Amino acid sequence: MTITRVELLRHGLPEGDDCFRGHTDFLLTEEGGSQMHKAVAGSDAFDLVVTSPLQRCADFAYRHAEQYCTPVVEESDFIELNFGDWDGRSRDEVWKSDQKTLSQFWSEPWKTTPPNGESLEEFDSRIQAAWSSLLDEYQGKRILLVTHGGVIKQILRLVLDMPKSEGYLQRIKVPYAAKLTITVYHDDNGRQWPELHWPTL
Repeated sequence: MTITRVELLRHGLPEGDDCFRGHTDFLLTEEGGSQMHKAVAGSDAFDLVVTSPLQRCADFAYRHAEQYCTPVVEESDFIELNFGDWDGRSRDEVWKSDQKTLSQFWSEPWKTTPPNGESLEEFDSRIQAAWSSLLDEYQGKRILLVTHGGVIKQILRLVLDMPKSEGYLQRIKVPYAAKLTITVYHDDNGRQWPELHWPTL
């Protein structure tokens, strides 16, 4: 049996707070960088850092990796959901201009897609493929995955086998610089047994 350990780290506070950030490449703020450094303080050494290419993730990932001489891999499939025409705009602005669609998106996200954006079904499939590829390619490694709140929610949906409903999206809050650990046990028959670890003080 081999063991893969993945620490999921959401980016810290970026510019464009209260926006649909999605694919919009907002910068990480100084406060956000500090939040991320605190989140990983005391963590054991990583074999590699995998990061979304967006600056709010990659900026910290490269600085942290350089400090510990750890290789970095940018993986575009771990980027946030593409909000299409809403991307980069404030929630208030979108609410005023597209209240009906936004209301439908909040209440039935699996059935409603932001205009010219990515459906939740497409997003879920993308994250599932990226997660599977990560575990296959780096089996047995200790990985720091620097990514986004929406991505972390989808990984949790997969790991915890949660249904495709709006429930988990509304009930799981992933704050800035949140860090969760998932240990995946790979048995001799090729089956994976993931285990979620809650942070401890």
